[in-house]
Amino acid sequence: MITVILNFKCSHKSRLDVLHEIFPRWVDVLGDYKFIINYDSTKYYEPIKKLYESNIKNCVFTNDMESQWVDKTIKMVESVTTPYIFYLFEDSAFDEICTKTYFEEMLNEFHSANAKHMFIGGKTDKYSDPKRWANTPCEIHKTIRTFSSNVPYNCCYPLAAVWDKDLFLEVLKSVKTERGSQSAMRQIDGCEDLSNNFRSKNIKQACPLRKVKTHVQHVKER
Repeated sequence: MITVILNFKCSHKSRLDVLHEIFPRWVDVLGDYKFIINYDSTKYYEPIKKLYESNIKNCVFTNDMESQWVDKTIKMVESVTTPYIFYLFEDSAFDEICTKTYFEEMLNEFHSANAKHMFIGGKTDKYSDPKRWANTPCEIHKTIRTFSSNVPYNCCYPLAAVWDKDLFLEVLKSVKTERGSQSAMRQIDGCEDLSNNFRSKNIKQACPLRKVKTHVQHVKER
């Protein structure tokens, strides 16, 4: 039902240490899914490649450093055969509540609700706050909340999320058109900025009812 995608590089030893620290929880929660990874560097290439290929049963690992971030990501998404994609940041750690069973339950509720985007990142706790939903039409499920993506306080479509494949491709192609010659960080930021054009009362979005993932970033790479 879902494929995990990462397109990243790791230039600092502290980030490599974080990756090793959080990886066992990744394997516990996501180890049964296919991973498609592009590692955009030669630095720490061998230990990172070994980490993924030794622990993920179904792993496609590439080392394309020539193409731009958005072009590589579009190519990766187009190769996916599942209806959903989980774009995962390499320094995001799952909280204890998010077990394999809990993640699967969220995903099943997301699918049953016919939602197209579910953010599972640092803003989850912010948008899980019940006070923000006092006057907002939404559906409460066991593990997630679903709502129209055009609610006024929403943060568009953050990249770190579960995506409907077709919606993700639309957003990425708009980034390619608008920011195709810019830096990777500008393209990554564009996924959220430009996704504002795709918000609609007809596109359902989702948010976990409880915080499930923490962004661990000891060194900010720009």
